[in-house]
Amino acid sequence: MTKTLTTFAAAVLSLAGVTATARAAPAPTQSVSYADLDLSSAAGVDSLNRRVRAAAKAVCGDAPARRGLAETIKIERCVDGAVESHKRGTTTA
Repeated sequence: MTKTLTTFAAAVLSLAGVTATARAAPAPTQSVSYADLDLSSAAGVDSLNRRVRAAAKAVCGDAPARRGLAETIKIERCVDGAVESHKRGTTTA
């Protein structure tokens, strides 16, 4: 059995200011494998957290310096929200 988490970023829809019709669309997702990690060790947990953050950036977008402040804040909030939902255990397996 492959162990994966699905990190989602529903915040990306609300932060983008899309219409109510578009909000009904499913939130974008990214799977994160952790089958190779020892989650009983701090190193394994750190690796998983890095993978989740990378997946959140893939879903939300990255915030390179050339973007405006408002767009950078939206992206960072989206990433932080996805990471926090993972920490709360609200991702799906």
